[in-house]
Amino acid sequence: MNANPTVTGKRGEYMVIGKFLERGLTVYTPVADVEGIDCIIRNDKGRLIEVQIKTRNKKDEEGRFFRIKNFKPRPDFFICCYLIDTDEIWVIPSPAFYKCSYLNEDKRVLAMTISKQKELSKYKDNLGLELLSYRSMK
Repeated sequence: MNANPTVTGKRGEYMVIGKFLERGLTVYTPVADVEGIDCIIRNDKGRLIEVQIKTRNKKDEEGRFFRIKNFKPRPDFFICCYLIDTDEIWVIPSPAFYKCSYLNEDKRVLAMTISKQKELSKYKDNLGLELLSYRSMK
């Protein structure tokens, strides 16, 4: 089923936030989508971590490209790349996302190729989710 991209994105956000809640994380969601922040997590160390969630369908032609407009890496900012149809998630610190992505006009683009998936394997699924609980980028 080819769903509306806005609907797919919102579904992905709620599914990822559900994963955070299952791990016992405290999650706050902004009333408005301001500066691309989809949620804020208070981790076990009391740090506030900003999270942007990007959702794609792996089976779609554009499914392996994660794009972020006006991207600026910073401490305690993570990008969640979520493949909704395969339930795969990468929780990537923004400096690492910046390093493994490229600039295309005003967007940073991460092409989630097989080699990129291997390179980012330490951020996949439970390993990536653990970063939010215990780690800060500072």
